[in-house]
Amino acid sequence: LEPEKELHEFVETDNQIFHERFERQVDANPDKTALVACDAVLTYRELDERSNRIANALIRRGVEPRSKILVMLPRTSDLISAIFGILKAGSAYVPIDLAYPKERVDYIYNNSQADYIIGMESADNTLAIEELLAEKNGERPGLFVYPEDLAYMIYTSGSTGKPKGVMISHRNICNLIRDYPKTRYDRILSMTTISFDVALEDILTSLTSGVELIFANDTQIKSTPELVKLINEYEPEVMDLTPSRLAAYLEVKSFCEAIKCLKCIFLGGEKFSAAVYEELIKYNSDAIVYNSYGPTETTITSNNKEVTDMHDLTVGPPLTNYVTDVRDIDGKLLPNGVMGE
Repeated sequence: LEPEKELHEFVETDNQIFHERFERQVDANPDKTALVACDAVLTYRELDERSNRIANALIRRGVEPRSKILVMLPRTSDLISAIFGILKAGSAYVPIDLAYPKERVDYIYNNSQADYIIGMESADNTLAIEELLAEKNGERPGLFVYPEDLAYMIYTSGSTGKPKGVMISHRNICNLIRDYPKTRYDRILSMTTISFDVALEDILTSLTSGVELIFANDTQIKSTPELVKLINEYEPEVMDLTPSRLAAYLEVKSFCEAIKCLKCIFLGGEKFSAAVYEELIKYNSDAIVYNSYGPTETTITSNNKEVTDMHDLTVGPPLTNYVTDVRDIDGKLLPNGVMGE
């Protein structure tokens, strides 16, 4: 066994309120394109104003700070506006895939102790997105939020078969996005289901960093020809997906041609595949490829490693303010090269 390391020194993040980091980008780049969605192309100013209206509508309807609100919307600009509107209202959002069966949605609603649902139509506990957007007040609510307050809650499958809710604070997500590799580019493609935390990483890192978010709709994330059309039209620079999904895409010639615009590709969510990497670089050998790793509980991603040698594949060093150790079943630190639990 290895002796325990000295306590890690953590670096304080400059702004630890997530939507305030977005608002800072609005103020700096109001007329820059923030969001490309199937129903609208919005500047940072327009997205801010829409999310402010949703926030003020929620407050007007009695939503209190630290409430939890399920988001059940198709992949349009309304979904992104709702996420930021909920945060600006001092609440936390819980993303729900529209493909979930009613039993799973009911379980998440009750287990999360959610107060409301934002959906397409009004019901007992559901607020219609169009009614919220009809709010005339587009000013920022300016509610006080603590860094420790919940920003979102996401449900994983859970080892017992029941979905397990993971709670992520403003401080946690703001730490992740500081100097994150995705923020160094101009356009990010989001093509992962909203209930998977990689989708949240795409949304949150882009819009708090002045990056353009290309948000594939529900058809485009399931149809390769439609996804190819989107890539060809907007030429994203960053894409994040699992190796197995990329392997399936690489069987389609038009996709292989389309991805030549990519400058950075993140592969995560499962074991990195050297075979998929070899196939990928046949069509785009210039893009930086990252092996990305991280449990949902540690705020999406804890490690990123640029792949330069297929014979030396690791998850790389931890990101800022993360500690990565290999330990045995008793929690004891293990030396290099020894497999742990």
